[in-house]
Amino acid sequence: MTTRVLVVDDYKSWQDFVCSMIEGEQGFQIVGRASDGLEAVQKASELQPDLILLDIGLPSLNGIEAALRIRQCAPKSRILFVSENRDTDVADAAIAAGAVGNVLKSHAAKELLPVLNALRWSLAQNKPYLLGASRKIVYEEIVDAAAALMRSDYASMQVLYPERGTGGELRLLAFRGFSPDAASSWEWVGADSKCSCAIALRKNRRVVAPDVATCDFMADPEVQQIYLQIGVRACQSTPLITRTARVVGMISTLWREPHQPSEDDFRLFDILARETAELVERCQGEDEK
Repeated sequence: MTTRVLVVDDYKSWQDFVCSMIEGEQGFQIVGRASDGLEAVQKASELQPDLILLDIGLPSLNGIEAALRIRQCAPKSRILFVSENRDTDVADAAIAAGAVGNVLKSHAAKELLPVLNALRWSLAQNKPYLLGASRKIVYEEIVDAAAALMRSDYASMQVLYPERGTGGELRLLAFRGFSPDAASSWEWVGADSKCSCAIALRKNRRVVAPDVATCDFMADPEVQQIYLQIGVRACQSTPLITRTARVVGMISTLWREPHQPSEDDFRLFDILARETAELVERCQGEDEK
């Protein structure tokens, strides 16, 4: 399946650079370019691309305003900002406008294609909905992408069943790196557990243990022993939170050695987490019909 891409930037040399990268990547097709915000809205309406790469500092209409209009005229198009703006308020406004995230221009040469490939499964919104075995394949692609983006040795994805237990239970959907026996021990994790995913669920925010052996919130000897026996020395768990602020699951990455992920690691990883949360929510909606 080909992902159709619209590139929006007011510098032609930057357009050329981005297009040359994408055109050499299998599965992507450049279907249009635009040089200002108003043209971006017009092209998005005409072309209905799967993905729009959008700068923030555009003439005639800035990227945030353009994104808000694009969400109205091309609601199935995914928007990924590619800009050098590092302002957290602007980043929050970009997400509020419906973007999946922001890749810094200065990092685009090494980050853009990995992000696009990580999100390949979510970029074509017109495909028939995922059922049965196809869902499992996508969930496995998600954990592969998580491990690649975070350069981790292990990764897992869980969905939340809020009606189970006290505070809900997380069910393992897909994993990478673990043995089947290790994975089976985490098939269901209650909110009252002391492992990282349960702590993140209770706190409703990401938790990071750079070293399981010395981390305060994982000081329980029994829990530490489980992690160390499996071969895990560092981990992070990030709740899957939808645009309506509903927690629908958890995505975690783990390492064999002590490790502290960088802010840039999490900036890219959070793009994947947001899209995964939307996917889980849509799947649950389909199952309820």
